[in-house]
Amino acid sequence: MATPCHIEKLKRETYLRYLFAKHHVAPGSQAASFEEVINSVVGVHSARLPTPYVAFQARMNGITPADYRSATYGSNRLIKLRCMRKTLHTVTQELAPIVHVATLALRTAGFQLQFERNGFKLDTVEDVTLEALNTELKTPQSHKQVLLWLSLRLSQLKPNLSFKKANGLARILLKWAWETGRICYLNRAAHWTREMRFYGSTASLYPRLTLNAYTREQAVRELVARHVRAFEPVSEQDIAWWSGISVKEVRAALQRLAPRLLRVGLEGVADNLLMTQDGFHEYVRLRQQTDTLPWCAFLAYEDPTLKGYFDTRTRYVDQADYGKLFNQIGEVRPSVHINGRAVGIWSWNVKASRISVQLFRSLSNDERAAISLKRQELEAFLDETTQLKLLLDSSGA
Repeated sequence: MATPCHIEKLKRETYLRYLFAKHHVAPGSQAASFEEVINSVVGVHSARLPTPYVAFQARMNGITPADYRSATYGSNRLIKLRCMRKTLHTVTQELAPIVHVATLALRTAGFQLQFERNGFKLDTVEDVTLEALNTELKTPQSHKQVLLWLSLRLSQLKPNLSFKKANGLARILLKWAWETGRICYLNRAAHWTREMRFYGSTASLYPRLTLNAYTREQAVRELVARHVRAFEPVSEQDIAWWSGISVKEVRAALQRLAPRLLRVGLEGVADNLLMTQDGFHEYVRLRQQTDTLPWCAFLAYEDPTLKGYFDTRTRYVDQADYGKLFNQIGEVRPSVHINGRAVGIWSWNVKASRISVQLFRSLSNDERAAISLKRQELEAFLDETTQLKLLLDSSGA
């Protein structure tokens, strides 16, 4: 890759203000739509049920959990796909083909061998899936219903196959059909703590969506470009880990971006990171501003802003507190931030409908006041009983 010129080392305090504003977390930067949030972080991690709710609440004003459910499972504006690192993300229909195609090979490796070991060719699996889409899945069906139909159909095709084995194979087929985009996932539960897993035909539920609209090379190049712009400055390892794409492919994609890139350092983190010229100019403009009062953010488990990095994660937290913010397998705990720096973690007490906070260090009175205010806002958001009461009160019911 052509070597971008080196500019300077970014100040961490200024940089975190820049990044949290770009990701719609800092005060005054909140997004006007779910789509705006998703585009700013290239998809919202959604493997844990509460994560997308909290992630959007931190970046938008005045939303309720029902708003997210409506956009994702009501109007189908958004779609949940397994993509980066084989994990579930909420994405827009515009972003879906990029993340789907770029990560498809990683997610589908090994399926054909599993089918063949059970005596089924991939063509037969395709036929069974098409039959399911044209009959059982004309309207969304529950996970249990789809598995039962597939198990019975596979047993019919191979009478010597026990129902137990047919059911196991049906689970593999269902996952393959989801990974390849034939079917899509829907959660029909009416509360953010619950899941009622349904599956439906992607083509029927998202008629304007063409998941295979890109070649793999195009999709990888676009995904890498979006990651750099969203999370800059980044390392090659950050991009490869976040996406699940090989370092070799990442470097090839970066080659196309080289004329627009700069190499910068980040104070206390690394000296050789990639940043776009546009991003650097935005950082310079923000450098003139200062925070007169501390501001706080409560971020979700596996929040997308923190998940964008691998070897440069210390941008958020002192090394002494690294193991408190990230668990042993690298997952990000629900975190509390003051002016972008992680100062603690939080948890939700379901029975009490209250948030508990564990701080990493002593804080000033102003910092504690900022945390208290944000905690109350998030508690009201997560307590949907409170949300319903407020709605009824405002309508005069």
